[in-house]
Amino acid sequence: MLSYKDGTLYVEGVPVHKIVGETGTPVYIYSLNKLVENYRRFEAAFDIPHLTAYSLKANANLNLIHKLATLGAGADVVSVGELRKALLAGFSPQKIVFAGVGKRSDEIEFAIKTGILLLNVESEGEFFEIERIAAKLERPVNIAIRINPEFAASSQKQRMGISTSERGTKFGVPLDHAVRLYEHARRSKFLIPKGIHVHLGSQIKTPQPYVQALQWLRPIIEEFPEIEILDIGGGFGIPYSEAELDQFVEIEEIGKVLSPILKEIGRFVVFEPGRMIAANIGILVTKVLYTKRSGNRHYVIVDAAMNDLLRPAMYRAKHRIIPCDLTKGRSSVVVDVVGPVCEPRDVLAEQVALPQPQSGELLAILDTGAYGFVLSSNYNARMRPPEVIVDGDEWAVVRSRENLFDLIRNEHVFVPMVEKGSKPLRRATVRVGVTDIRALPTFRSERLSQAIFGFTVKVLEEHGDWSFVELESDGYRGWIRSKHLEAVDGDADDWSHIVKVPFAKVFAGPSEASELICKLPLNARIKLHHMVGDFAAFPFRDGKMGYVQFGELLHRSEIRPDLNAMLA
Repeated sequence: MLSYKDGTLYVEGVPVHKIVGETGTPVYIYSLNKLVENYRRFEAAFDIPHLTAYSLKANANLNLIHKLATLGAGADVVSVGELRKALLAGFSPQKIVFAGVGKRSDEIEFAIKTGILLLNVESEGEFFEIERIAAKLERPVNIAIRINPEFAASSQKQRMGISTSERGTKFGVPLDHAVRLYEHARRSKFLIPKGIHVHLGSQIKTPQPYVQALQWLRPIIEEFPEIEILDIGGGFGIPYSEAELDQFVEIEEIGKVLSPILKEIGRFVVFEPGRMIAANIGILVTKVLYTKRSGNRHYVIVDAAMNDLLRPAMYRAKHRIIPCDLTKGRSSVVVDVVGPVCEPRDVLAEQVALPQPQSGELLAILDTGAYGFVLSSNYNARMRPPEVIVDGDEWAVVRSRENLFDLIRNEHVFVPMVEKGSKPLRRATVRVGVTDIRALPTFRSERLSQAIFGFTVKVLEEHGDWSFVELESDGYRGWIRSKHLEAVDGDADDWSHIVKVPFAKVFAGPSEASELICKLPLNARIKLHHMVGDFAAFPFRDGKMGYVQFGELLHRSEIRPDLNAMLA
């Protein structure tokens, strides 16, 4: 996936600097062929009937998960959002398992209606809620109960806070509770005890925790022969540093150990790998902004931050960092790589050796294909980075960098309204061909949409030369230049015609030889005042008349019902 050619870092056949030249930094870059290689390698490691249900929480980019779906993978989801993305990406419902410790009623109902392979149960309350909803829908549902074997897969995970199986975690149910629930499911008309589920945690290095868990589960599997599916979760780890390379057993060796045991148990097996499939397909490329010394520490300040890559701050996870250019002969220096976010834990790497970093150069943070972008945020009002996929010598931006509009698109300016039932401050119509609707009262603000001639607005607030308005047609809100509006005294809904051509020329008189005032766009509204030959006269603005070719207009009564509803 990664290689240096003449000192320049490449992802597959594309130099990193070529991508960055168009996308800027920071940017996530993924290798599509590495994704395929990882999936096929995992599939081949287990010589048993099984389903590899990729865990979308690791990386849910639609292009990546669509590729896995075409390879025959299943999907492990933990929310209705992930379920909908999985369906959109092309995963068969019968290859989807739905885990997660707190499924809402609407999520459960959607999953049942979708007909997924398994709903994994994580509490008694959830168990009975699934039964209630299945009964309401009169649709039996396949369930698996997640059981805690009540031991930690490793002491390291206890320190990192990512162990999920020992006593006292929020996940799963104790064994004795599970037995009681399976016995109830046997009697239920709407619960089918199809599977059993266990998930030990993350970054598991050897097959031994899985062996221990399987030995622990065997008695309950034998007690309930109707259990056909054994979902042993994921947690298969990868080395993030050179020092860890000899600590992790290769997946082929794990398969050799587990496959005979699983064959003997004799159930169809579901695996839920995420990190092992996606982590090493991705890098996060960042640019050095500045370097500085503080005490005995040498800091390299980059434009990526904890909002782009959270793992180092959340877990104190260590990621290798390499330069994207090796052509410059530089001595090595031990540095802390930090971001610009105003938090002391905005540290991407501590005490790592790098060739003397220089302002403007590019660094690549490795193994960020899993739990990278999916954990990103807008903290400090920072825009999330773009995502790029490389396939051989070709590459494409598959998620754009966020902009100001993305940052504020779901926010609305709070405008206290006058007493309930009273009229808005005033009404006005747009009296220019097209005017921009902006997020804030400034030309530098993001353009949210546009309003066209004749459309009516409620003016909710005024600020300098700007008016904060709400379009009566669709309730859209934003800021418009006040001079582009004209107050309405009477009925603003008395327009008679709309423009039916892309643009209709407005003249100062009933002749094309007259002065061209402006152009009205498609669907602009006018009120016909009188005719002069082939020209329709209408009130334009400031008491003046405008003239357009009558053949470029459509009477209100001729508008199709669907279009009329849109314009209403």
